Amino acid sequence: FPAIVAMSMFEEFYCELFPAATALDALRLLQGFDNQTLRGDRALWQLSRLALTLPAVEEILRTHEPEAVMSALAQSDEGRDFLDEFEAYLQQYGRRLNTFAQLSEPSWLEAPVTAVACLQTYLTQPDSNPEVVQGRLVVEREQALAEARRQLAGRPAAVISRFESLLAAAQQAPGIKEDNHWILQEFFYQMRRLGLALGDRLQRAGDLPAAEDVFYLTAEELLAGTVPDSSERRRRQAARLRFSQVTPPPMLGTTPPVSPIDMGPFFRAIQKADAPSKNPVEAEKAQVVRGQAASAGVTRGAARIISSLAEASKLQPGEVLVTKATTPPWTPLFGVATAVVTDAGGVLSHCAVVAREYGIPAVVGTNNGTQVIRDGQMLEVNGSAGTVRLMSEPESGARR
Repeated sequence: FPAIVAMSMFEEFYCELFPAATALDALRLLQGFDNQTLRGDRALWQLSRLALTLPAVEEILRTHEPEAVMSALAQSDEGRDFLDEFEAYLQQYGRRLNTFAQLSEPSWLEAPVTAVACLQTYLTQPDSNPEVVQGRLVVEREQALAEARRQLAGRPAAVISRFESLLAAAQQAPGIKEDNHWILQEFFYQMRRLGLALGDRLQRAGDLPAAEDVFYLTAEELLAGTVPDSSERRRRQAARLRFSQVTPPPMLGTTPPVSPIDMGPFFRAIQKADAPSKNPVEAEKAQVVRGQAASAGVTRGAARIISSLAEASKLQPGEVLVTKATTPPWTPLFGVATAVVTDAGGVLSHCAVVAREYGIPAVVGTNNGTQVIRDGQMLEVNGSAGTVRLMSEPESGARR
């Protein structure tokens, strides 16, 4: 939260100093700093470059389904050598769950299908290079900063001092935010391991049919050593499935009778991290979906609606990732998509921060983009204006 507040306070002060500036103009001065998320994604991309130098490995990755790649690689010396490199990657970066904090799902170390699917897609991008992208972002940042300092020359010393102090804090914030996400992923991975260890004991004692069933027990039941009967466990499994298919309302209760500005910098920062658009769809204006301008740029591509990382292989280079929201495990997909559109989030959300670091347009907080946009539909995404123009209906037979 302090990192989000630091970014928000700098953005507000920057726009106060330069009235013609937008939030994205201010946030350009915070881009191009490395973090653990980006390092992990680059390491996976570098593995794809290694695969391109190994004919047998490249052939397997191009011709096999993600679920079959690991066993196919194990059949040859070249494949096994690549598997060693892949296992080293997983040991360092694979302590993540496909769904953030969902302990009942296997980690990438246990089931690396998502990582394999991303590798396969990276192979189709021979000219992409995330290191070049980051270098370009650094150049843009330093040019924008130099121009801001030039315009501030001659201003009172107190103004310049506040600008520099807010800038110094805000430039640390994206790295803190993403590194914190990375640490949380490892934390949930260890929590899953603990749960499975307890489940294994209960299975060996004959109290559970499978270790994974431990995730349908409460902490109190584990501590007391009391395991509910099979009918109760089935009831809990059914309830979890039912609630997983429910879309919750954006708010419970009534809107506070004050504006966000009246509630101080902390509340304004939280609003920027998770504020949906109030005008999501304007059908009368050429089928425009409106959201928050999250990452600058304009691009076109076919929509690919992804509801979970289990569908990662559906996204192809040049397509627009359309989803409800992104969480830290989703970041490799930003290296594939040409743009991102989400139902949730604001200009300081995880999706917005990562999209800016990948240099791709993003519109977030559309409220119902996943409901209005059709899979395969051609879109024009304007991340600078926060709009998504629906250009055409999907072709018949479009992938689902």
